Amino acid sequence: MIKVVIQFTLDDISEHIDIKYNLSQLCNVEHIPCDTQMRDRLDPILPKTLRPAFSVLINNLYLSQELNDYKYFENYYILSLDGTGTYSSSKVSCPDCCVKKLSNGKGSYYHQLFAAAIVHPNKKVVIPLAPEPIVREQDATKNDCERNANKRLLTQIKKEYPKFKFIVTEDGLSSNEPNINLLKSLGYRFVLGVKEDDHKYLFNSVQDRIFAKQDKVLEYYDETIKRTRGFRFINDLSLNKTNPDLKINFLEYWECDEQSEIVTYFTWITDILLTKDNIFSIMKIGRARWKIENEVFNTLKNQGYNLEHNYGHGKEHLSSVFAMLMMLAFLIDQIQELMCPLFQRAKDNYRTKSYLWLKMQALFISFFISDWEVFYWALANGHKATKLEAIVDSKMDVILNTS
Repeated sequence: MIKVVIQFTLDDISEHIDIKYNLSQLCNVEHIPCDTQMRDRLDPILPKTLRPAFSVLINNLYLSQELNDYKYFENYYILSLDGTGTYSSSKVSCPDCCVKKLSNGKGSYYHQLFAAAIVHPNKKVVIPLAPEPIVREQDATKNDCERNANKRLLTQIKKEYPKFKFIVTEDGLSSNEPNINLLKSLGYRFVLGVKEDDHKYLFNSVQDRIFAKQDKVLEYYDETIKRTRGFRFINDLSLNKTNPDLKINFLEYWECDEQSEIVTYFTWITDILLTKDNIFSIMKIGRARWKIENEVFNTLKNQGYNLEHNYGHGKEHLSSVFAMLMMLAFLIDQIQELMCPLFQRAKDNYRTKSYLWLKMQALFISFFISDWEVFYWALANGHKATKLEAIVDSKMDVILNTS
């Protein structure tokens, strides 16, 4: 119940006997701190100390073979990576804050996370790994950045999940020599977005191959989506002029909506040898990158987790710790959505996850709950109606009668 503990004001919780009972019964929390005490205890904690909580859960999923259905291409898992903002202010800051100078000379303070999630093109449930905070290091003269956080995160992931076979998919910012060499050194395959503005040498090489008729093209009409799909692929290209020995394979994909006549293009580079038999799968891997934005960041910001809400900024690491806890809460919910029929049924009873969280909070604050099974049965199947009986205050009764 991480969301419940964080989103309720703890000073208010101490006044509710039923909430105290439920925290004790369900979460083994016997002594509930006030808001200030909780923030003071969390503030000095280094965010990296929360990483084992993620890896224990995910490795247990792996060992129990619950992740087998997430294998997509040649028994690889797809790992989608991207960054997102979690905090921004022109007034409140901490030593961890990155700083951006505004045109008016004032500073803007912000926090970001660089995150990773195991995704599957045909599954909505994603499995988030522990993210890497993008923060200003002590005595640093420059801000931290996504590229540095990406390197730290991928190195940590290799240590935490040594047996996982990953195909990494990222946006166009990742299509550079240092990142590709890092992925190769870690034993990971990759499908990375690539843009013409950033890789003119590569795209000129593609045009040269096309003029020489050394490209391969496949186009067909797909009845399932009522669109024309098109593929062009070229193997064994140099990434850029500076690194001619760094060879990659190029895939272009387009969809044409005949009614609107709108054509959408996508381009990727990969270390996987492209053939007519695998280009559809590689395209699906590349497009699965969006799941970390749609299913992770959008959910955390707009479906009741309130990732960007300032629960307390602190003087050390509190902002990043709260963001890590929110991601951990999301992982637990995703595991339940993947494995727990009661949770799945409860979720299906409500139009959005936000409504489900509101119902969970309503039950948590209003009823004595004996165990988790009873709690989720009530969410899934409903519960008996109870009559509200007020506790009469004799002093208030006298005041009301007098008035």
